[in-house]
Amino acid sequence: MKKRKSALKYFIRLIKLGELVRRREGFHKEYAGKASVNSDVKYYEDTETVEYEYMNHDFQFIQVVENFGQIIYSEVAQKLKKCQVVIYDGLTSDSLVERQAFARQVTKDVDSLIGIVAGQHIYTKYPCVSTALAEIKKFVTAHSPLQPNDLVDVPDLVDSTIVSCHYKYVGVGTNKEDKALTRHYLTELFHKLRDELRLIALDTSVEDFREIFSGKAVLKPVTWIGTNKQLRHVFMSIEPKLMPLANDRVGKWETVAACFVHRNGDSFTAKQLQSTGLTRKNAAKMSENEDLGSVLR
Repeated sequence: MKKRKSALKYFIRLIKLGELVRRREGFHKEYAGKASVNSDVKYYEDTETVEYEYMNHDFQFIQVVENFGQIIYSEVAQKLKKCQVVIYDGLTSDSLVERQAFARQVTKDVDSLIGIVAGQHIYTKYPCVSTALAEIKKFVTAHSPLQPNDLVDVPDLVDSTIVSCHYKYVGVGTNKEDKALTRHYLTELFHKLRDELRLIALDTSVEDFREIFSGKAVLKPVTWIGTNKQLRHVFMSIEPKLMPLANDRVGKWETVAACFVHRNGDSFTAKQLQSTGLTRKNAAKMSENEDLGSVLR
């Protein structure tokens, strides 16, 4: 039997190993401390929200609002989908004996986590955690080889995933990524697109935005509220700063189309982005995005 990575690794770390509690305490300590010495930083302990101004590379101040609960909600939603991919693979690959053993182990693990969450009051502040665990248990039950009807309603989770764009900052004279600067420059691009140019939905979190430049499977596309032409132009502006595509069988426009969705939730197609040229009518709007390539270093 081949050794599988834990399907519930993230949730075990978050709940059983106490990562959520530590991160919550760290969030409060960091921003309560900053607010005590800087009147421009507003921290609201009861809602776990911080407000502060951020200066971009053009020396413009951007208002930033971060909420710890929203950060956890967004993260859990993303990890749930990844968890389901791993679980589905474990329930449908290998021999029947191995699949049954995997199903028993996952069921035991998720029941243990559900028990921990039910017994700790802190999780009432973050109901997304218990909801995610309930979804995982329901998913395992529906697709478990232990069930008499075996697999039902097979989800299209594994084969349909496309690896996202990938950006990482590598300093001069080194081959090692500076992860702090990677996050910094992606955050600058995020605020430029969301808060200045208003090209992505206002409810987009910086965590979700960074994820579509992580080089990992696209599980939560960002909502694009600009035009197809603007999306094409933005990508072409930043493309020289991105890493080569991990899978050369998937074209760059297929990758971009997977990273974003229209404001009505419809998916983009590569064809929509390949054939959008500049016209005199939209040339002015395109000029607004010319400096985006300089945001990523």
